[in-house]
Amino acid sequence: MSNEPVKIGSVLVLPGWFIERRSKLSVTVLSGSEVAANIPKLNGTATNENDIRRLAAMIEDRNRSIEY
Repeated sequence: MSNEPVKIGSVLVLPGWFIERRSKLSVTVLSGSEVAANIPKLNGTATNENDIRRLAAMIEDRNRSIEY
């Protein structure tokens, strides 16, 4: 894995809901149908396929070490 910094943010997804945005929040709120179009560009720049795979692998690896 790389030591490249990754900008992250919070996202709340509400499948089946219609989201009426009235103000800018610190948490991005999306309906289920908005996820595919918005997740890749949330931090201002498009996320490429290699970055997505790298981050997914890191998250999966770290979650395997957590005991419930």
